[in-house]
Amino acid sequence: MLDQNKLEGTLPSEMSSCLSMNHFAVDNNKFSGTLPLEYSSWTAVRYIHVNNNNMTGTLPSSYSSFTNLINFKLNDNFFYGDVPTSYGAMVRVEYFELQNNQFNGTLPAQVANMVRLRQLIATNNQFTGTLPSFNNLNTNFWYLHLSHNLFSGSLPTSWTTAPQLRRIEVNRNQLT
Repeated sequence: MLDQNKLEGTLPSEMSSCLSMNHFAVDNNKFSGTLPLEYSSWTAVRYIHVNNNNMTGTLPSSYSSFTNLINFKLNDNFFYGDVPTSYGAMVRVEYFELQNNQFNGTLPAQVANMVRLRQLIATNNQFTGTLPSFNNLNTNFWYLHLSHNLFSGSLPTSWTTAPQLRRIEVNRNQLT
C-alpha cells in the first residue's frame, strides 16, 4: 500500500508484473494520468483503491477480468466517460465507489450482475438517463447513493425487492 504520501506522476505500468498483487491502494497522493491497461494481468487482485488523486481518463473495459475483486474505489478523481457494461462480469465486487468524478452517460444495468454488491456510490458525477432497475440485486445490497447526477424519470419499483436495502440517496437529480 502506498496511500497517504505525496507521490506524483503516473501509476507505473511496470507494477503489472506483480502477478500476485492482492491489495493495491494509492489513496491520497497526487497521481495523474490514466489507469494502466497493463494492470489487467492482476488475476488475484481483491482491492483497488485509487481515491483522492488527480487521475483522469476512462475506465479500462479490460478490468472486467478482475474476477476476484471485492473493493473497487475510484472516488475523488477526474475520471470521465461511461462505466463499461463488461464490469457486470466482476461478480465478487461488494463495494463499487465512483463518487466525485466526471462520469457521464448511463449507469449500465449490468452493474446488477455484481451479485455480491453491497454498496454502490456514484454521487457527484454527470450520469444521465433513467435510474437503473437493478433487477438482480442480491440480498446483501444495503446502500445506494446516486445523488448529484442528471438522472431523470422515476424510482424503479424493482428496488423494493432488495430486502436489505436500507439507504437510498438520489437527491439532486432530475427525477419526476
